[in-house]
Amino acid sequence: MPKETVYVKGYWIDWDKIKTALEMPDADDDILSLVERKVIAEIDRELLAVGYLPDDSPRNSVIVVALSADAEDTDREALQRRELEVPEVVRYFRSVLSGPDVLILKHWHLT
Repeated sequence: MPKETVYVKGYWIDWDKIKTALEMPDADDDILSLVERKVIAEIDRELLAVGYLPDDSPRNSVIVVALSADAEDTDREALQRRELEVPEVVRYFRSVLSGPDVLILKHWHLT
């Protein structure tokens, strides 16, 4: 029996937005990873997940900042409709985050 797809609702760290915020359109992966790690360090670990964008974008696997610990469901449409409060930390990093959206959950928390 195939494993049921689990979704997570939240924002994700967007490397294109980091490039724009830094005014460095040609920033390499090392610089982008450094900024990404700085953002991750400021976010409650319980809200962090790894997920997949629901499209075929080049950087499909992303770091997700979930809207809450219960921002997970196997019903994509129900989760999309669910009203969840935006964590305060999202407001601080809004310039480098995209969303909110429902993404495919790979796993919770970063290791």
